[in-house]
Amino acid sequence: MTNFDGSRVSVLDRCAHRAAAYLRTKTRTMKNAGPIVSFTFDDIPESAFTSGATILDAHGVKGTFYIAGALCGVSNADRTLVTARQCLELFSRGHEIGCHTFSHCKVGSLTDRELHLEIGRNQTFFASLDPGIVLENFAYPFNRVAPRAKMQLQQRFHTCREGGQAINVGSVDLGMVKSVELCEGRTNAAAVADWVEKAIASDGWLVFLTHDVSAHPTQWGCSPELLETAVSCALSRECRVLPVRDVVGAFFDLGITGGRLVRFMQANCRELLSNSNTQIQEARTSH
Repeated sequence: MTNFDGSRVSVLDRCAHRAAAYLRTKTRTMKNAGPIVSFTFDDIPESAFTSGATILDAHGVKGTFYIAGALCGVSNADRTLVTARQCLELFSRGHEIGCHTFSHCKVGSLTDRELHLEIGRNQTFFASLDPGIVLENFAYPFNRVAPRAKMQLQQRFHTCREGGQAINVGSVDLGMVKSVELCEGRTNAAAVADWVEKAIASDGWLVFLTHDVSAHPTQWGCSPELLETAVSCALSRECRVLPVRDVVGAFFDLGITGGRLVRFMQANCRELLSNSNTQIQEARTSH
């Protein structure tokens, strides 16, 4: 078994991920009346912006783009990552920007403090682009997590998305929201249609996951034609196509209302301020 970067998944990683899946401490019952489909993009390659978001916009729907700030503008042999300016445009067009850590690291390998700083750095980075960008939902890099990191992250975010090749139905573990790969070579039009039909039959929430959207995609991406097929299929079968934030807001009771909402906002503001002060102090110490 391999990670999304092509590296091998260790036995320890697999065991830790499986243990995290058993810790269902943030389950909520979906309150939907009909199937829901979300399109999510990880990292994200520039083509997910130029082609992926454009396809969604053409159909009048929005997606969730999980971005690690440190990757913005980075190029390597097989892809170029989205720039900060393109992130701003995604946001201005109504798409959701989700958190993918700052440096795209395996969260299970970090200490509590390291993970806290990773998340804080990513939020600070995007807030510096536009204060209106608030990272409310998370996706695990490499689709891997360990129990301790899961507990920490699900307290910070509304949802944390993994892989799983499954549809979210009924009582959903918001700390490990399931997704289905939309990847060329492993997914075709027939498979897409089958997943959509399963979502309809189960009255479930189908979350598609991909990376680049290119005529010559990587093994983790898809072609524009396959994405177009998936979006058209979901809409033609009268599924609601929504970004993760809208699904959470409309169909899950997070139990944060009234005075609890005020305390929640105050706590998160204090946390962000504390994190920013820590980074400033570390920067001063390093010079």
